Amino acid sequence: MVGMAERVLNIPDGVKSHFKKRVREFEDTVVPRLSSGDQKLWEDFPEDISENRVNDPVQTMKKFQALPTRKIGLTHVKGYDYILYVPVFIDNVNLPFLARENNLGIDIDAEYQKMLERICAAYRTRWHL
Repeated sequence: MVGMAERVLNIPDGVKSHFKKRVREFEDTVVPRLSSGDQKLWEDFPEDISENRVNDPVQTMKKFQALPTRKIGLTHVKGYDYILYVPVFIDNVNLPFLARENNLGIDIDAEYQKMLERICAAYRTRWHL
């Protein structure tokens, strides 16, 4: 998953730290509001907002593209059979969704289909079916 949100409410490091020993209060008053569209969360925890740079998704993709992949049938080679990139919008305030419209040039459905076809071909090759 490649995050596409321009800003993210940093739950683990920020918001949760405000409630150090008051876990129950955090669970009762903050957790139900998360990913609900409650825009007041941005106002309630402004110091816990992480801003993402416009180029961050591209940089993330470059890091993943550096991971090794292997050709079909070469099970002795270390690497992944396929790496599926899925642009997502997750900011911990709004409902998460697949970022079907994205500036990465990724057609989520086409990429998923391509992955399934490649994995099926790899298994057919490996098991000589």
